[in-house]
Amino acid sequence: AQLCAQAVCLEEMTGRPVPDGQIFYFGSRHRVDVRFDDALRTLTRGLVAAMHTALAAGVIPPHTDKRARCRGCSLSDICLPAETEELVRET
Repeated sequence: AQLCAQAVCLEEMTGRPVPDGQIFYFGSRHRVDVRFDDALRTLTRGLVAAMHTALAAGVIPPHTDKRARCRGCSLSDICLPAETEELVRET
């Protein structure tokens, strides 16, 4: 859904359709094609709406317990999982 959400953003910014995309797995050097069909777009819109609702209510989701996902994540500088874990240990 994240890739689809990025495609929707591109569509809104450029006015051009983005029918598909690719995910590249660096560790395995494997690329996967993703088609942005109606089902995926509907799922993505629902997730975005749920995120807006959670943010409006001040709800911040916990960090993932699967820390391997954090390595190489484009949001780790914002999320700061290691720093948050350290603060939790100190309290």
